[in-house]
Amino acid sequence: KGIFYLRKPKINKKNFLLLVMNSNPTFQHMIRSNLILTNNIELHNFHLNLIKLLMKNFTDKLVVRLPKFHEQKIFYKKEILKINKNVIFDKNIEFLDSLGRAKAVITSYDATPFLQSLNFNTPTIGYWESKYGMINPKMLNYFNDLKKNDILVSNENKINDILIKNFDTIENWWEKSNRLKVINKFRNNFCKDGKFETVFKNDFLKR
Repeated sequence: KGIFYLRKPKINKKNFLLLVMNSNPTFQHMIRSNLILTNNIELHNFHLNLIKLLMKNFTDKLVVRLPKFHEQKIFYKKEILKINKNVIFDKNIEFLDSLGRAKAVITSYDATPFLQSLNFNTPTIGYWESKYGMINPKMLNYFNDLKKNDILVSNENKINDILIKNFDTIENWWEKSNRLKVINKFRNNFCKDGKFETVFKNDFLKR
């Protein structure tokens, strides 16, 4: 289960589509600490078509949040600018500062931003391939439910279609009964908000 301190984001006008990019840090490439080694170029290319589609239909709304690792940030930014020189990049240091302004979020990896977006009830789509990560078989049903309800999507055309049809009223799409039921089930099982020391004490030390 994910554990994090969810500082409540400051809410501003929620008007943009936030794409959160992922990368594999250099030290993992060097020491192979990740059992499934992610090739940064392959990972980046996986997202290029999605960015191209989104730039056609959401030019003034798309904001790209680059990876925090310096080498990958420089590489990704250079490659993305080849698609369109007018791409807007997220300048906030803290993800939560951007989350408070996002009308919808696309996260490109299964990590804290995905959980934070769900926990803050921001319409969220996870965009990654299963070969890039590992899921405990006991938890697979939770992720399959997200996939059935278009919260996990590995096809860029499908994401583009969903957003074209629903972006202006994305809250209505997000809160459809079947989808909301799955979201709440996942959130209750994987998202823990509060001070870390309190969660750690209550959930782990008492076991």
